[in-house]
Amino acid sequence: MTFREFWPLYLQAHSKRSTRVVHYVATVIGLGSAFTAAVTLEPFVLVGIGVAYAIAIGAHRLIERNRSMIGVNPVWGAVADLRMFRLAVTGGLARELEKAGVAEGLSRPGSGWSAKRAAE
Repeated sequence: MTFREFWPLYLQAHSKRSTRVVHYVATVIGLGSAFTAAVTLEPFVLVGIGVAYAIAIGAHRLIERNRSMIGVNPVWGAVADLRMFRLAVTGGLARELEKAGVAEGLSRPGSGWSAKRAAE
């Protein structure tokens, strides 16, 4: 699966605004932890990245009621998360959601992406 194929599935798995907001918070925590670790040379600060992932994954279970895309491709999941964050900040996310056919809050258990669909 190419990133071009992955991206719309990623957006579909993040159809609810509240899930995306939790991801933005997790992204800030993860980036802040990585930056702090680099500046202070204290690797224990990298625990924040693990916390950020846990928060983002929890949003899928508690809000979206689906599975995180991290199981499909962890690298692309991280890249897509950063891209989604950047697009949200710069105002380009609505267009991407529309292109991916994502309507606010339509993700339900068993809908959107699936492991079988992602494996195709």
